[in-house]
Amino acid sequence: CPVGEIPLTTAERAFGARYTARIVVEPTLSAKASPNKQWGPQRWEALAVLLARHGHRVSQLGPAGMPLLPGAERIETATFRQACGALALARLAILPEGGLHHAAAPLGVPSIVLFGGFISPRQTGYAHQANFFTGGEPCGLRVRCAHCTKAMKRIEPEEVLRHALALLALSDSTGFD
Repeated sequence: CPVGEIPLTTAERAFGARYTARIVVEPTLSAKASPNKQWGPQRWEALAVLLARHGHRVSQLGPAGMPLLPGAERIETATFRQACGALALARLAILPEGGLHHAAAPLGVPSIVLFGGFISPRQTGYAHQANFFTGGEPCGLRVRCAHCTKAMKRIEPEEVLRHALALLALSDSTGFD
């Protein structure tokens, strides 16, 4: 995909400034999203624990009332634009394929995107993001399917952690934030 632009307002940037230098995750899908994008709460929980063991602060985007990952701080966002403000100053984002992975690209946030098998990064991915696509031919189904469930299960939290640590080390060595 070509990378677009997301100009943030002063208020959106101020909202995001409270969450500088965090690893931002979005484990909860919107009600409109395909269930085939779901990585599963156990995998998200395992990843949060692994990141914390490596001394990283994890912040979780989402509305109040959603389950919070172990050790994560909630970034309560009422709008997509607020989420973009919080995402803009993250050290790293780990997201399912969807709206915020598209926002991370123009915001310049190093990102790991969990595609599974629903859709290929050839259609909706960005070359500068770490795209986890494990599904062979994407199905694009809007109802849960065995193909996508297997594809998401192939993405192990330890593998995502390895990529996260490598991206963080790269940003530290280049002075990127």
